[in-house]
Amino acid sequence: MAAYPTYFAFQYIHTKYYLINLTMKKSTFIFGGILSLIVLVSAVKATATKVDLSEKGIPVVVDAPEGAIIEEGIGNGMEMEGVITHCWEINKGDFSLEVSMEGEEMWQSAEEYVAFSKEFVEMEGFVEYVVSDEFGFIAKMEYDGEIEYDFYHLLVKDDYAIEFAPGLGTSDWSLPNIKMMYNAAKTAK
Repeated sequence: MAAYPTYFAFQYIHTKYYLINLTMKKSTFIFGGILSLIVLVSAVKATATKVDLSEKGIPVVVDAPEGAIIEEGIGNGMEMEGVITHCWEINKGDFSLEVSMEGEEMWQSAEEYVAFSKEFVEMEGFVEYVVSDEFGFIAKMEYDGEIEYDFYHLLVKDDYAIEFAPGLGTSDWSLPNIKMMYNAAKTAK
């Protein structure tokens, strides 16, 4: 009988230690995430430069990290039914902002563009919207137990739909990196 109280006491202490350790790890992870977000947003604001895509066929200027380069996007120059798609990526490290526009005026409302993008993102792995407004969203996704984030932003300019999404140049789908690109997209004029 004497062994049981010792065993249960050990289990109690072990469980309590485990929960304290788990709480500390979560707190460290959350604090680290918040600190990373602050550093990333501050770095972009402090070292942002204006990138003008007008010469590439998209009449927009957007903030990007200093030293970012413009690269041709995967669908650039694609023609469907006489309409040419302009698609460019603004890249620096894991900052990869895809900017695209069809070479014809909008044929549907801004709400319909955003609704279509939401339908697309909700097809597989969708968990929830972290941010959602009339011109876009940040979505939390889960693939094989891994959490990633995605975003979409729409700018309507001169009756053209200019769309922003993560580019293929990123391998960092964390919330801080996605928020940095989303916030950059929202600076587009």
